[in-house]
Amino acid sequence: MRMPGNISPRLWWWLRAALGIAAIVAIGFLIDPARILQSFAQADAVPLSAALILLLPNLYVQFAKWRYLLRSAGHSAEDGDVLVSILGGFAAGILTPARIGEFGGRLIGMGGHEKNSVLGLVAVDKAATMLMTVSAGIIASAMLFIDGVSISMRIPAIIAAVSMPIAAIEVFLRLMKSSRGDGGGRLKQWLSSLMHGAGKLTRRNLYGTAGYSALFYAVFVLQYLLLVSAFGAIEVLPTVEAIAATLFAKTVIPPVTLGELGIREGLSVAILGFTGISKSAAFNAAFLLFCINVLIPALAGGVAITRDVARTRVDEV
Repeated sequence: MRMPGNISPRLWWWLRAALGIAAIVAIGFLIDPARILQSFAQADAVPLSAALILLLPNLYVQFAKWRYLLRSAGHSAEDGDVLVSILGGFAAGILTPARIGEFGGRLIGMGGHEKNSVLGLVAVDKAATMLMTVSAGIIASAMLFIDGVSISMRIPAIIAAVSMPIAAIEVFLRLMKSSRGDGGGRLKQWLSSLMHGAGKLTRRNLYGTAGYSALFYAVFVLQYLLLVSAFGAIEVLPTVEAIAATLFAKTVIPPVTLGELGIREGLSVAILGFTGISKSAAFNAAFLLFCINVLIPALAGGVAITRDVARTRVDEV
């Protein structure tokens, strides 16, 4: 997101942070703080604990996907460096709109690797996750908001959701093929520069990356589902559709607040409420999801960055 006028980056950061906090507070008061606190007090500890434990497979899938991408492109990265890179991405991403800082954060721990190549792979990683979110979200939104959709009608929708990533991968391969070679128009040069390093990935690598992304998305949705269920009874299928629709909407709405605070919670209240889930349950689930999957890894990333910087200084001495 561009900074309006002559506002300094630091001031713009604080404005977005203040806007996010204000949005959270406003939504909380619209729902009623007493209801939110009561909902927390009556929450089922078992699904809450399960969602927290699932942070480990969540992080491992992201770690494994990033390691797979790096090694597929010829980077012999050690597991420790890959982990520092992942956590560094969380720490830098939470501070920037649309988590764009994750690109720079992923370079932490990758000191011995060519920067443009790593950045191109980050783009592939992020695009694969976004592709899964958009594909599932479009279909889920249609199933959720169109009345009278039977189970049999959901089968073609699932096929369509699977077909979208396949089509995107094949289009990407064609674009990469057309961007190779010397010369060419501006489009070729732009694609070649943007996807430097990603061009080493084969069709098998891209489908493997899509598989990791689908697994990560499934774990993420399961965490969300568990958190919602902790605050009351739910119908699983409509709730999963509402979760997918919420994640899709959050992806396409411009991130005007820091860490998307308020946006995620507001969408959760509006869309999950469509399935009969209480506002307090939807709000609490979305906020806890942020704390578990974003805030905790970002804090760990801050520690990883500090240690990496200290180690670099020692090596220089």
